[in-house]
Amino acid sequence: MSRLYGGYSGENLAAYIILILRDWGVDGRISFFITDNEASNGVAIDHILSMVETTYRKADRSKRWIRCLPHTLNLAAQVFLLSDDPESFAAGVRLAEFRNDLEELQELWRSRGFIGKLTNIIRHVRRSPKQREEFERIKVDESGDIEWLAVEDIEDEHQLELIANNKTRWNSTLMMLQRAHQCRTRLQVYCSNWRPAASGDNDNSYDLRNDILSPEEWEGVAEVIQVLKPLLHYTKLAERRDTGLQDWVPIVDKLISHFYEASQRFKSMANKSAIYEWLHICCEKAWEKLNEYYQLADKSPAYYTAMVMDPSLKYEWFEQK
Repeated sequence: MSRLYGGYSGENLAAYIILILRDWGVDGRISFFITDNEASNGVAIDHILSMVETTYRKADRSKRWIRCLPHTLNLAAQVFLLSDDPESFAAGVRLAEFRNDLEELQELWRSRGFIGKLTNIIRHVRRSPKQREEFERIKVDESGDIEWLAVEDIEDEHQLELIANNKTRWNSTLMMLQRAHQCRTRLQVYCSNWRPAASGDNDNSYDLRNDILSPEEWEGVAEVIQVLKPLLHYTKLAERRDTGLQDWVPIVDKLISHFYEASQRFKSMANKSAIYEWLHICCEKAWEKLNEYYQLADKSPAYYTAMVMDPSLKYEWFEQK
């Protein structure tokens, strides 16, 4: 495999890919491309096909470009969690981390509502052995009573630890929210007993009181978990080896319906709390993103041909529609 030198422009990608295709002797047998949704991939497809097919027209690109299903689902998750421009938000987070500017990083996350506030709290707890120990000392028994463990007893209790999200996989945020919801009472006790750090502490600029979640925001956490569960299910399904192009349209179709129904439910509850108005908007954004790529699928015969050619599907999906 050739090493790529230079930038990731479509033209540069095409120059290297065409050499590989010719080396393998398949340059005259290219029908479709499966890639993520980066615009540079579309440019690369144009250049490759123009070099191997003399009759190729740029207008035919959409017929030959198949969108990666896991990447499409990831885009929907990102706009749900981070609103319209997740790329700009991610760039801001990277810059703050590069500068080691915790205050800027915390403000960035706080701007994302209760998910960002919970992110700040969990990262604060996990950042310091002292804070982690304070959280681990809190035990809630089956009756709901609170007990403060001795430090030497922490390891014997095997209590759930908090999970922090990461930048590479959206489902890490879902895992973070699920674990935080399981540990809700312990987190609330931790927050109510929190005091500003003493001078000289590495994290003495952080004021946790700015991030404490209200009861309505905890309800929002529970709602987000329920909304994202089907997306996680279909993301895992899309990553399986026995999932193919024939599954692309049915999966996206089901998720479009899911987010539309969720958005309408939250819209009907928007007068109760600003949290539900926010959830309504998030679901609409995810619905719009999925619908955008669903419409692109209509431009290629490959998706629907794959469904008809699958013996287990044939015309079943079309007849249901």
